[in-house]
Amino acid sequence: MCVGDRSFASSGGISDVFRTMFAGQISPGFSLSRTTATYLISDGLGPYFRKRLVEDINESGTYFTIRYDENTTQHVKKQMDVIVRYWSHSRKEIVVHLLSASFFNHVKAVDVARALLDTLNKPDYKLDLGKLSSVV
Repeated sequence: MCVGDRSFASSGGISDVFRTMFAGQISPGFSLSRTTATYLISDGLGPYFRKRLVEDINESGTYFTIRYDENTTQHVKKQMDVIVRYWSHSRKEIVVHLLSASFFNHVKAVDVARALLDTLNKPDYKLDLGKLSSVV
């Protein structure tokens, strides 16, 4: 996985770079591994940005659409991305954003439907499903 132009795997040696860049400012015990960087983004920052996204969708008060895309990853697992599209009043533009990703070993249509419904019913999302105009 990549953030910007850096991969998570490149986080392994970043501690030494930070110590050189910020001499005396970085704790000698500081470390940042690929798994720590992944955790910080997905579990640390992810909930904040998910909350902001849902707030923006609900504050816009407009209809939104859900699109799901199922594909096979390089690890031969099925992945389903759920994407939301809506008009954002605060940004004054149409926003297309990843809402969630689900992974399956073996998948049937009922599994995809269940994962999609589970996503839309998560307490974190609290989307007004009365404003859902279509699922494609």
